[in-house]
Amino acid sequence: MASILNVPLGAPGLYRDPGVPLRELSGVRMDVAAFVGVAPRGPARERVLDAILRNCRPDPRVGRQLRRTVPYAVESFDEYRRLYGGFGGPGLLPYAVAAFFENGGRRAYIARIVHNYPTAAGNDARVAQAVVGGVFSTAGPLTVRARNEGSWGNSLRVRLDFSGRPLIPLEVTSVDITVAAGEPLVVGALLRLTLGDGSRIHRFVTTVRRVPRATAAAGVLTGTFESLFPDRRDTVEILEADLRIDDGDARV
Repeated sequence: MASILNVPLGAPGLYRDPGVPLRELSGVRMDVAAFVGVAPRGPARERVLDAILRNCRPDPRVGRQLRRTVPYAVESFDEYRRLYGGFGGPGLLPYAVAAFFENGGRRAYIARIVHNYPTAAGNDARVAQAVVGGVFSTAGPLTVRARNEGSWGNSLRVRLDFSGRPLIPLEVTSVDITVAAGEPLVVGALLRLTLGDGSRIHRFVTTVRRVPRATAAAGVLTGTFESLFPDRRDTVEILEADLRIDDGDARV
């Protein structure tokens, strides 16, 4: 009966029944959306391996490609603020994303718009970077660089501290050191050795191997020094670095 009522009245003949249109969306999630806009910070110019992708710019330093605009999924406004910043800067992107989550949104894909500079040097000039003072090595100065471009990087504060932890060796020779299996001896560790006359020398550990020993169920660790040092020593310490980064927005 309902189908007959949908047929318009007219002369006798054959008429097509228009049917009842579907009144709801099916197969499409309503709690996922994509947003494109300007943000104070966030993922941009990410390296990709596929040189065929569009919107890529060659990076001569690594021989790969950079995708200027990178969509990234966030599932809360707090996550958005952590990656892209708050309500600062031009544009209405944060207001749109905040309203989306307040109205029941579950996932938002954010595509941050950044400038298109013709050279890699022009892109690097928009990323904050600085040299950490007081650190010297054969590889040159220690340079820290913001993860992505934007004036937000000017608020970054970096502090590097070193501390020594006593290391109790079982054996020490001019070429290696042996410690218990539970000691934090790893490849690349920097050891500070105090000699009998009070002077100090530093040696990196180049290799670490576990050696079985009858008196130790887990065996022992033997680390090889990068170069020889005098047999006479007083104490051995393992140096640890503590790098603290403050982004100026209550995150350390």
